[in-house]
Amino acid sequence: MIRLTNEKIREIAVGCVKIEEDEGILRFYKYTEEQMTGFGPWRKISPCTCTTGVKFDFYTNSKKIAISVASAGKYEIWIDGVLRHALVAHEPEGEGNILVGERFEVELTDVFGKEKDELRVTVYLPSHYVGLINYLDLDEGAYVRRYEYKRKFLIIGDSLTQGWQSEYDSLSYANRICRVFDAEAIIQGRGGSCYVPATMTKLENFDPDVVIVAYGTNDYGRIKTYEEYRKNVRDYHDRVKECYGEKKIFIISPIWRLPNPNASLDFCECREIIRDEAEKHGFIHVDGATLVPPIEKGFFTDGLHLTDLGFSIFSENLIAEMMKHI
Repeated sequence: MIRLTNEKIREIAVGCVKIEEDEGILRFYKYTEEQMTGFGPWRKISPCTCTTGVKFDFYTNSKKIAISVASAGKYEIWIDGVLRHALVAHEPEGEGNILVGERFEVELTDVFGKEKDELRVTVYLPSHYVGLINYLDLDEGAYVRRYEYKRKFLIIGDSLTQGWQSEYDSLSYANRICRVFDAEAIIQGRGGSCYVPATMTKLENFDPDVVIVAYGTNDYGRIKTYEEYRKNVRDYHDRVKECYGEKKIFIISPIWRLPNPNASLDFCECREIIRDEAEKHGFIHVDGATLVPPIEKGFFTDGLHLTDLGFSIFSENLIAEMMKHI
């Protein structure tokens, strides 16, 4: 096999705003440093630096692929649009989530094990961990050609957008809608996030056609007054308008959840504030309450986060709403 250069890996990488190299190891960022600082103090290994939405997407005639990862997490491989391999690098005891040299090798065939002259290969890096890459190997003499998308999406939100607790990271709602709309995307999902205006900045080297924002459920549990809640939503939407006002902008209000006994506000009133502010700004409001059944069993893992079935229904209904406008 032959090792792709880090320059070639950079060419086929999708979903990151920056790539760093440290002693040959590649690290991919979904947020700018300014955005991460807006959330507060962050470290190299933190929710801000999880590689949600980052992937390699390319055509090749290679008959196999080998990937060496330097961190724990799920590394999922799709071949010609079908999930084929769910590879898991486990955390070593006493070493946090950093690994050195965990290597996976898989055959590149159709679903029946037959070889093809060319295949599209998509390698998803972890949504819940920081995906670090040592190297990527293909057959000697094989070519690599980056996949070209029809659209560009910027998808922003909390743990739901990050795909938290999904069994397969590549089956989160954000990844699903990108495949349906054939969209290259920056997926800025971070568990626990709220409407923080300082985190909304215009990306320099990524010009999206569509912007999706899905915040509000964490704010409900933390904010003490409706005035503060509305101000945060309004100020954030102001920043969205300033950065991407000429784009198609969707605001998803929070989905059903179990009540937070520590919350000072009414959840339904918070949802109404988001809808109201979205419409005032001229954005497209998507009612999160219509996207997934309000049934814990089967659809939710804990009355807050979705199962893969929940993500499936959420995605199906969101796609139907978006198709009315795209």
